[in-house]
Amino acid sequence: MLGMMIDDKSDWKAHIGGLVLSQKRTLNILRVLWVTDFGSDAKCLLMLYRSLVRSKLDYGSFLYSSAAKNQLQKVDVVHNQGLRLCIGTMSSTPNEAQYVEVNEPPLAERNKQLALKYTLDLKH
Repeated sequence: MLGMMIDDKSDWKAHIGGLVLSQKRTLNILRVLWVTDFGSDAKCLLMLYRSLVRSKLDYGSFLYSSAAKNQLQKVDVVHNQGLRLCIGTMSSTPNEAQYVEVNEPPLAERNKQLALKYTLDLKH
């Protein structure tokens, strides 16, 4: 899914639900690669994650960042699952430790960076 689903209530529930569902399916592809001998190193999986999953999480993120906190947490769960899968950490590992290990900011911070970049690009 690439595009924005805008609903009447402007709560982004439909968009985030569809986004999370499609990206969980994409994470299944990474799971298959993780258990095989080919392409299962962390560097390769992170590259795939960033190009297949995170790019879609980023698309329009400055628009749907106004959604309710519980909706945004669903997107964070997908992000954290993807990072865990790529670097092979256990589910008990704190998210902040993952972010440091892969040099990746939390989605909320990344969304702010993308919004600022978009604003600066509009001014030019």
